[in-house]
Amino acid sequence: LQDRARQLMDLIAQDRGLTRDQLEDRIVPDLGLEADGSRTLDFGPRRFRIVFESDLSPTVADESGKVLKDMPKPGAKDDAARAGEAAEFWKAFKKQWREALKIQLTRLEQAMVTGRTWPRDEWQTLLAQHPLMQHLVRRLVWQQGETLFRVDAQGRPVSHEGTVVTLVPSEPIRVAHQLHLSEGQLQSWRAALLAAEVVTPFEQLDRRVFMATANEGTALPVPQEPIAGVTLRSKLEDRGWRRLMHDQGGITGFSKVFPQAGVTAVVFTQDTLVIGMVDETPNGIEEGFFVAGINHPYGSCSDEFTVNLARIPTVQVDPVAYSETVRELMDLAPRGKQ
Repeated sequence: LQDRARQLMDLIAQDRGLTRDQLEDRIVPDLGLEADGSRTLDFGPRRFRIVFESDLSPTVADESGKVLKDMPKPGAKDDAARAGEAAEFWKAFKKQWREALKIQLTRLEQAMVTGRTWPRDEWQTLLAQHPLMQHLVRRLVWQQGETLFRVDAQGRPVSHEGTVVTLVPSEPIRVAHQLHLSEGQLQSWRAALLAAEVVTPFEQLDRRVFMATANEGTALPVPQEPIAGVTLRSKLEDRGWRRLMHDQGGITGFSKVFPQAGVTAVVFTQDTLVIGMVDETPNGIEEGFFVAGINHPYGSCSDEFTVNLARIPTVQVDPVAYSETVRELMDLAPRGKQ
């Protein structure tokens, strides 16, 4: 069902002349939030506004601006119908917010990992001004060319010093990656976020990174420990890896494209994962490597294709693509063994 859903999403994107990522940008729900990213909950004589904590957990503020731990129960003086409607919305919103947050944070982190960029106008409309996405955008450091910036509470792009920066209409914008920043920039931005009490929703400037060494040749470091088949498959697919399969339908490996770097990472499993029978049976990664290009086949009958392709020495691979690939592979290992 998940595979079929992915196929249908790809077909819809193609029909609209969009990439899959562009389509997903356009179907992010607003969850009933208003343009400023908030929402008034009306009890009649009392009103509350939805606000968000530093960890993005939702709560409410009363009309004086005092932030409450949770929305209070309706009282005798409140309008019963309005308060009941507000209470129902709040209950549903909290659940929907958790689900949407998980999906959208994964998308933004993977955009950083793969080097995805947005045209400035699309970034402004679909991210910085979107009722939901603006809350995530304001907790990250962004990059346009050589310019690093964040978005402040007023929706303005600002430098680490807090001065407003001008975004160039013709230059794309990306989520800044730690490896693209100098040590001085890292220190400045860490200090700026701390001073602004901004907590990034995923590891951005204090990320575990890996550097290629000449003695690796073309072989990627892979975890040596046994990994349950279901863990291996689910963790990789959650991070955008795609199945390599033989003609009988078994999964023999996975691949992940890095469009900005122009390479594809490939891993082969020690044992074939049989569709419908992937469980806690120990498995593992047999080998990993990079090949040039991003349009290689995947899915059924694709497992033999990459075997015959020239493998790229790891020191020649884009540092972000290399580091993030190794990071995701090492994260497959059981806790305490990474």
